[in-house]
Amino acid sequence: MRVRPVFDGSDGAQFDGAQFSLNSRLILDHVSIAWGVDETLDLYEADDVTIQWSTIESSATTGHPEGAHNYGLINGPDGHRITIHHNLFAHHKARCPAVANGPADIRNNVAYNVRHGFVHHNQASGQFNIVGNAYIKGPSDQLIPFYFDGSAGAGLKYFLADNYIDDPGKFTGVVDNPWQRPYLHPSFSRLNKPESHRATTQFNFARDVPGYTPVTTHRAQDAQRLVLAQAGALPHDVVTKGVLANVARRDGAWGARTVRNLMEGLTPGTAPTDADRDGMADAWEREHGLNPSNAGDHTRVMPSGYTAIEEYINELAGALISEAEGSLAMDQGD
Repeated sequence: MRVRPVFDGSDGAQFDGAQFSLNSRLILDHVSIAWGVDETLDLYEADDVTIQWSTIESSATTGHPEGAHNYGLINGPDGHRITIHHNLFAHHKARCPAVANGPADIRNNVAYNVRHGFVHHNQASGQFNIVGNAYIKGPSDQLIPFYFDGSAGAGLKYFLADNYIDDPGKFTGVVDNPWQRPYLHPSFSRLNKPESHRATTQFNFARDVPGYTPVTTHRAQDAQRLVLAQAGALPHDVVTKGVLANVARRDGAWGARTVRNLMEGLTPGTAPTDADRDGMADAWEREHGLNPSNAGDHTRVMPSGYTAIEEYINELAGALISEAEGSLAMDQGD
């Protein structure tokens, strides 16, 4: 799914790319969101959320009553149990992401051309894993990968490991303990919280959060390659390709750079035969014991527990992901 609203001059204080405030039990996977005026992705008080393999791109610098707002993603205050993994945040001033309340898992994300990477922007509480992310300086501002702002609430602790910083001339390398590294801007040298908030062992949310499924975690630099190749709506279109080119060239700038033809670079295929117009190809229905003449069997619950239409769409998406994985392997000479 590609979500890119063009600002129409309405209430910029609520003009988000996508808004799920006060929602719960939410997963966004392989979604591309851009051009938000207030927030590119608003999860303000959302609970039980996973954002994975998505691109959060190019927030707007105009249209908000407070002036330039260009923010990536916010969760909190009073949002809980969020996982943000294998996403690209590109061309934002801050909130890449902003998460106020743990338990929170922030891992294997890539942030490019941002001023602030991880922040709270509200009172902070709970436990945070911040693992295997990559922060790449761009041309729009200085890079501050972590800034633990806001007052400290109950149980506030951070576990950080294997976060890669690419800030030429200041610091390039892997950071496990940012309190001990000199790369930060002097005014943020203590990250706004003392090192006593640092945890030395990773939090086991599978033990502490019912239903939590651990994320497959890659080394930060491996995750960077995977995210740039596979995150977002696939196949990548002209907007995301432009952002990826910015990352490769270390150029680009903040702001919502709309394009006239959002289909540019995408080649429509030929729809398979679907006699009953239930959204599933006849050949696939026959292969899975369904009736190509019964328009109602798209709701049949399959042995997996998902409906037939969900299984069919997931297989189509899986083919696109496999194609992206194949292209990455070829680029790496595997």
